[in-house]
Amino acid sequence: MNRTYVKALRERLQDVPFSPNNKVLDVACGVSILGKVFGTDVYGIDTNKEAVKAAIKNGIKATRGDVEKRWAYENDFFDIVIASHIIEHVVNPDHLFLEAKRVLKKNGILIVITPNLAAWFNRVLLLLGFQPFFTEVSTVDKTLGLAPVRRLYANTSPLGHLRVFTPGALNDIVTLHGFRIEQTGTMEFGSFPRVLALIDKFFARFPSLAACMFIIAQKL
Repeated sequence: MNRTYVKALRERLQDVPFSPNNKVLDVACGVSILGKVFGTDVYGIDTNKEAVKAAIKNGIKATRGDVEKRWAYENDFFDIVIASHIIEHVVNPDHLFLEAKRVLKKNGILIVITPNLAAWFNRVLLLLGFQPFFTEVSTVDKTLGLAPVRRLYANTSPLGHLRVFTPGALNDIVTLHGFRIEQTGTMEFGSFPRVLALIDKFFARFPSLAACMFIIAQKL
């Protein structure tokens, strides 16, 4: 996640206030650029040893851990939990929501960011009989079934997407686990050539058609 993307995302997440008193958890944090826009006391968890080292250098209290297991934090500890582009990678998304709910304080904020299975370009691809973006049928090549657009990929290595959500499905799983949705929004894909990027920016105005989506939800 680069700084330009984080800046654009922060502009859309204005309802989440920055406070130096916020305790923030960035789930699958990577180098954890995003966590710092909400607070100065930022924690992170990631399976990647090098990512954890980089996050620590960035001033994050990062540790190695598997988000599919119990998180090594106390109950009611965080003000904000960020799950950015991780829910599509986990085997058990319900566990992720239950752990987020456990470690959040009452009225704490959960931010979820993920691709949209129902994005405008996926609808076109499916209509033409091709595999939609963000879904992967191989552990070797993520572009299988995408013959018309394979040239757009410089790197064909799979990302490990297991669960891809529509806006309705994301809303449903968030509310299922005891969160109240405060805000929903959209993001562009960010990896298209110029012409497609302009089209994608247009469709980002429409929540059901946008490439990526986010939810801000409050623990009840």
